[in-house]
Amino acid sequence: MSQQPQTALGEWKQHWLLALTATIGFTYSPVATYSLGLFMEPLQREFGWERSQISMGLFVNAVFAVLFTAPVGALIDRYGARRNAIPGIMLGMVALGALSFANGSLVQWVALWTFYAMATLFIKTTVWCAAVSKAFTASRGLAIGVVLCGSGLSQTLTPIIAQRLIDGFGWRHAYQLLALGWGGLVLVLLLLFFHDFGPNNVPQKSGDAAPAPALPGYTFREAIRTGAILRICGAVFIGSIVSVGIAVHLVPILIDTGLSRGVAAGIGGLAGLSAIAGKLLTGALLDRLRGSLVPFLSFSLPSLGMALLLVPQPGAWVAALAVMVLGFSAGSVTQSQAYLITRYAGLRSYAAVLGVASSIIGLTLGFAPWFAGKVFDVTGSYHLVLMLGIPCTLVAGALVIALGAYPEFEREGDSAG
Repeated sequence: MSQQPQTALGEWKQHWLLALTATIGFTYSPVATYSLGLFMEPLQREFGWERSQISMGLFVNAVFAVLFTAPVGALIDRYGARRNAIPGIMLGMVALGALSFANGSLVQWVALWTFYAMATLFIKTTVWCAAVSKAFTASRGLAIGVVLCGSGLSQTLTPIIAQRLIDGFGWRHAYQLLALGWGGLVLVLLLLFFHDFGPNNVPQKSGDAAPAPALPGYTFREAIRTGAILRICGAVFIGSIVSVGIAVHLVPILIDTGLSRGVAAGIGGLAGLSAIAGKLLTGALLDRLRGSLVPFLSFSLPSLGMALLLVPQPGAWVAALAVMVLGFSAGSVTQSQAYLITRYAGLRSYAAVLGVASSIIGLTLGFAPWFAGKVFDVTGSYHLVLMLGIPCTLVAGALVIALGAYPEFEREGDSAG
């Protein structure tokens, strides 16, 4: 007997604790990244390291994310999100706390970050989005958007909490307290409320050692050969090269328009809040509007923000509008790619396919900021970066403008209809 499709409201009544837990869980994995700037000064003072040496950990983290996010996604697809997230958060707590044992050896520092990079592979975007995608159908877009806001919350809260802990207890105890306090809260929530949902929206028993049952959708090999997924990945690659390069250089770009450093820094902060709005609004729209309009706007909207920044002496208000557009579109693109993969690949290999998209973004993290900086070094301005970015984002939008109807997957019911 087939189960009647739930309404969006019914899904939220049943699964709001799952969505909240996934959102809070997603705040933990980037804690070390978002707090590193606060730890730089005490690390420099104690060990005499250069900031570039301290930042080597971020490079290690990025390399592991590029290489292993997709394989870990395959494990999530096979064994379920809960069986990966709970051990992952435990390892993540140990790894974050272990950073407090740095002894001045750069080799040891890189080794500690290597352990952290390996541990947190199991608690990145893939595991949280996979869990809510199985539970939500009618409101899947908004649910994914809510979960993805976890990174924005972490970016906002981590520096504040880390600074207070460093001031009050020193940098070593700060790492330990972040691990035990933040990680401990996430672990308790996972144990209580984080479950996988299989066919007919039935929660999977955590004690069952068998792999999670197959869900509707393509296998991984089938998915990565479909035209829609290839176009989505192409749009992600092109769009990320532009958005990542601009995001890293955003404050210098604003200064390049004639703004003071203080004003530029204040305006740059609007990007994070706008990204949260982009994730939530785009998620709600994707649940209601089928077709290519929302994905096209998500990927092509940055062109408007870059055009505004190319206005001679734009002033603070125009620059603020440009930053809000860029931030909104960054959140919208993140949301769109996570949602579209659920529709065009299905849920059977969702985490693995999303892992591929995440790895593509990881690749751009190494290249795009360097390229934008090189352009500035050669030309003395960011104008060429912005001028090249406009057609690139329009091309990214064009790649998703005609993806076609959602495939019909057996047992997915209204999720594809």
